[in-house]
Amino acid sequence: MFKIVLMMIIALHLHASSANIIKSPNDSKNCNYYILKDNIYYSIVEWLSEDQANKNNTYIGDYYRKGISTIYDITSHEEISVWVEEYSKSKSFIEEEYKSICK
Repeated sequence: MFKIVLMMIIALHLHASSANIIKSPNDSKNCNYYILKDNIYYSIVEWLSEDQANKNNTYIGDYYRKGISTIYDITSHEEISVWVEEYSKSKSFIEEEYKSICK
């Protein structure tokens, strides 16, 4: 528990933001990507961890740069590896990009 709290403090210090999943692979067949939404922007991430994401959970971390990142599920207290495909984009851009990735 201490490790998770410490990681949350570090993530917040590094200007991490909280986000929720608004679209998951369950919504689109044959797609391993999720759409995350923070207070303003949208991101597309590929889930690399074995644990399934939950739309009701809140995630914090650095998903503001392309590449592999670790985010934290503050609801279930788990670390999750993701590949950030797109970040800090508008809803319309992310929806179009998601359609092209998850055909």
